[in-house]
Amino acid sequence: MKNSNWLISIIVPIWNAEKYIKKTLNSIMFQSYENIEIVLIDDGSDDDTFEICLRYAELDKRIVFISLERNQGVSVARNVGLKNCSGDIVFFVDSDDSIDRSYVENMIRPFLKDSKLEIVIGKSDFGNLDADQISINCNDIVKEGYINCSNAVIQMLEGRYWSWDVWGKAYKREVLKDITFNIDYSNGEDLLFNWEAMSNSQNIYYTSFNGYHYLKRDDSLSHNSDTRNLMSSLSAFCYILQEYEHDFTVENLLIRHFMCRYQKLEKQTDRLLYVSLKNKVKLIIESWVKKYYLKSIKDIILMNFYSDDIYDLIVSISGRKYIYGTGDLAKFFAEKLNRLRIEFECFIVSDSRYINESPDKVHRVLTVESINDNHENVVILKMNAFYWSDVLKHLSYTRCDYLLL
Repeated sequence: MKNSNWLISIIVPIWNAEKYIKKTLNSIMFQSYENIEIVLIDDGSDDDTFEICLRYAELDKRIVFISLERNQGVSVARNVGLKNCSGDIVFFVDSDDSIDRSYVENMIRPFLKDSKLEIVIGKSDFGNLDADQISINCNDIVKEGYINCSNAVIQMLEGRYWSWDVWGKAYKREVLKDITFNIDYSNGEDLLFNWEAMSNSQNIYYTSFNGYHYLKRDDSLSHNSDTRNLMSSLSAFCYILQEYEHDFTVENLLIRHFMCRYQKLEKQTDRLLYVSLKNKVKLIIESWVKKYYLKSIKDIILMNFYSDDIYDLIVSISGRKYIYGTGDLAKFFAEKLNRLRIEFECFIVSDSRYINESPDKVHRVLTVESINDNHENVVILKMNAFYWSDVLKHLSYTRCDYLLL
């Protein structure tokens, strides 16, 4: 393995990482596979990161050190790394993570056995700096071997075996020649990058080797669910959904992630939801629901259920109104409707097995088939988007003219 002449590029974007970067660089420098170049991009750090990287670059001639004058974001830093790397295979490592000594050697082994491979995906574990916890992000249910593009994307979106982060993966340089990180996104840029890379690949391999150690810090921007990051990730899923319509399973997973982020934003003020983006959300959901579930529905209305405007809208729509579900959220809406004296027929559930005590102890709980009549029906559907496809499947067997999401 050491005699291989393949050059491996390891790109490390860095910003204010003085507490972690030494451990990261030590884990990279002492790889068992030695034919590597380490591309460090200091993204305008204002701590001692620059000085630390400079000292390491003086110690190891395999290090290419680039310092940006000001902080421009991880996407810019990674793009600079891609532009300045020369390897046959490219890795990305975050500046607070670490890799096993044999990480590169094990990750490129499939490439050396099959030169047609374009992407290799490996295991990784998650360590929490503050809680001192480690968990493995995948298990051996997915067996080591070749996977097609569609399955790779499905597993990526489900997140049970590997994530859409760029770390923990190895990319043949040719696959990335026309791909860059989109600098317009503060969150979701890895998803877009991997989406494009996997879509351009015919030969993807999963290895059960676990050698990447991801450090999750509570103060990390990448785990901050602030409005800007939520808007950015929502836009990323919006972009992909507008471009993709080939596989129901993939599209369904995209919708789930898309709407989960929309629901998080919904809890904040309406002014934070740009009208143009909100309209895009409506068009995408409407297209998806009509395409797969409710072909003759009259309208799908996206409303902020944390705003009083929703109740004026419910009053204005004619037809029999139903609340889907019997959980806490259904109880909350029922109490509000009862207080405002807005009538609704009953609670509905997808299956008789889920008929429980009425949330408001006044209205009945019936199965969704019970609304199969000749009247206009309005279903107030508010739940975690991960359950939507199952619920909409049941609604598709009955009549539903309006859907309030």
